[in-house]
Amino acid sequence: MDNFIQYATNIFPDFIKKIKGANDQEITKIEEIVKKAIGIPIPDYYKEFLKRLGHSNDQLELIPEGGTTDISDIIDYHEEIIQGIEVKTDDCITFGIGGISSREIALVCSPKHGEPKVVEIDYNTIDQTLSESLEKFLFQNFFPSECTKIYQKSRLYTIESEYSLEDVAQKIQNDFSVERQWFSDDLNFCGKNSNFGIYIDKVEMQIHVMFFYDKWSFSKILEPCFKDLGTIINYD
Repeated sequence: MDNFIQYATNIFPDFIKKIKGANDQEITKIEEIVKKAIGIPIPDYYKEFLKRLGHSNDQLELIPEGGTTDISDIIDYHEEIIQGIEVKTDDCITFGIGGISSREIALVCSPKHGEPKVVEIDYNTIDQTLSESLEKFLFQNFFPSECTKIYQKSRLYTIESEYSLEDVAQKIQNDFSVERQWFSDDLNFCGKNSNFGIYIDKVEMQIHVMFFYDKWSFSKILEPCFKDLGTIINYD
């Protein structure tokens, strides 16, 4: 967690002043409530997240559309599971709730899943995996903010393609000498070079490419590359 906070603070010096963690009593309470509601212990990294970012995480926007990761709300949510108001999802500790879409963000925590993965839950069923770990999820969510600070312009592409995200990322790396960031995984690619930054994810058959740049001609340089990978259906 210290590595992430240092990373964020290097980009936005005020970041560390705006975050607020949970206290020891709140950590103890959520451990007890989650154990009773779900039957599994809280992962160590999530506990560290709560200690440093349990009440405020500033620019992260981990849960879009007005959602929250605040420990008070997460405690209330798991208490409602105990009361039978909410229904638990097996092996999942919910850590983000309240977005307009009503989908929850959770950690899958069981020996059969290995390191807890970040997943999206829809009607008490795992809908999709978002990241290989909570640590990578934090860095991946902050990476576009880093690029926005570095580069003046951005453009979003959506591409229909049968290629895997890894195939797309490998082509971008090879064609443009993009340095892959260590927190990339099979679900999210974060990379940059001296000319641009790029963030890629894929949902079903759609590849989403967020491109950050200053002076590069997007249409002349990157657009032909993407057309080789699939059909561009829109860009902003």
